[in-house]
Amino acid sequence: MATFSQRMGLTPMHKTAQIESLDADLRASLWSTLCVFVWDRWQPEPNGYATHVRSRDAEAVDQLVKRIWFSLYKIPTDTIPQFSGGSDSVYATLRLTVMGGSWDHAYDLIDFVAQDNSGSWRDGLAAALNTVLERENAGYRFIDRQLTPITAPAEIEAIETALQRRSKAVQEHLSRALSLLSDRTSPDYRNSVKESISAVEAACQAIAGKPQASLGDCLKEIKKSKELHAAFEGALGKLYGYTSDAGGIRHAVSEEGVKVSHADAQFMLVTCSAFVNYLWSVAAETGITIK
Repeated sequence: MATFSQRMGLTPMHKTAQIESLDADLRASLWSTLCVFVWDRWQPEPNGYATHVRSRDAEAVDQLVKRIWFSLYKIPTDTIPQFSGGSDSVYATLRLTVMGGSWDHAYDLIDFVAQDNSGSWRDGLAAALNTVLERENAGYRFIDRQLTPITAPAEIEAIETALQRRSKAVQEHLSRALSLLSDRTSPDYRNSVKESISAVEAACQAIAGKPQASLGDCLKEIKKSKELHAAFEGALGKLYGYTSDAGGIRHAVSEEGVKVSHADAQFMLVTCSAFVNYLWSVAAETGITIK
């Protein structure tokens, strides 16, 4: 809903996409979401006068903090301060990372917490963070609980739908492709593309019922029950060829080989996810049993 100042034309209705930045509104909203879902669940250890029983989530927060200090901050865990109660507390340190740290370090912490499996927040946190990211026009979204630089809703839906399909092999390839693309420290675009096209192959093998089936085998099986336009079938083949020919993605890096960019890897992840969804849908429509 537009605010009064937006309706009066005093504040822009839409923000410019935040790609390598976090404005104050976005930082505050992300931090508040972490507080509601995670940090507010912390409780002190009961002492001799306390009567409360410490919750499992409170203990999970303590363990999460240790992992943050060890794996993310890389600070000795025996120096972890008290959770709250001063400018050098755990709470204050985490808050400073999100509210005052560089944009990438803030996202590092948010991404780390969203991927944590220990507390009851694991099922709802990423969705709540996505609501904030979308509202504030951030250039990232959580997909499979990984912060990913893909902003179009249709692209996100294609990947999430493909990840929910019943084929474990397809899920593993797409999840790996997403992880390689989303790694802000050392992204591996070439191998992300390999994993994306491998997801298509895994879907083809399931549809054709052959462990070594190719895209051609899969399309032959589909064409037994559904006619494919020649141009469309050719386009699918060319997509596969992009990764498989002599100078393609799957071959060793060379001076003549394809140089893979972030845009390439993102395009292939979205396209292959949509491709997988198409293959499953066609298989269902034509009565093909997934083996």
